Amino acid sequence: MPVPGTAPLRLFIAVDLPAAVRVRLSRLQEELRASGADVKWVEPENIHLTLKFLGDTPNSRVPDLENILESLAQRRSAIPVNLDKLDGFPSLSAPRVIWVGLRDALGSLKKTAQALEDDLDLRGFPKEHRPFQAHITLGRVRSDRNRLALSQKLREPKNLLPPDEFLLDNITLFESRLTLAGAIHSVIRRVALG
Repeated sequence: MPVPGTAPLRLFIAVDLPAAVRVRLSRLQEELRASGADVKWVEPENIHLTLKFLGDTPNSRVPDLENILESLAQRRSAIPVNLDKLDGFPSLSAPRVIWVGLRDALGSLKKTAQALEDDLDLRGFPKEHRPFQAHITLGRVRSDRNRLALSQKLREPKNLLPPDEFLLDNITLFESRLTLAGAIHSVIRRVALG
């Protein structure tokens, strides 16, 4: 638990993915790593679905955030989704961010993200003006080295994602500490949906 009066915490709210899904995505990262592209891959234990990046947040706001998560979790149920497409921002031909989308047939994930955004706005947290796009970041491209090979790997049919359905069953408040070795994510509070 954060100590009052200390430096701000770098926070985000996300859905922690089932272990089997993280394993599948880490295998996909290994396939893409074979391109030799200069990519900073997300560590498998850090793979998640971000709902809201809060950034530097005073410790004093953590209880508000925990209350928001508790309230939201009571109003929302677990969300059935499928891994969808493998893609890159801004495009497959010139990716800067490698990501996997999620298919949510009922639109529940988008509704949950919007409800979270509304709840945060009511408590004075800055509102996100870009529309929510459900995606799981796998890596960030650092340079142009072997970018073409990476782009080709992203299009390979063997990298198609399985249609298996799984449940997003939690909302989690994370602290992200940046280190020379990469980001370290720590759970501050996890609540079960429904």
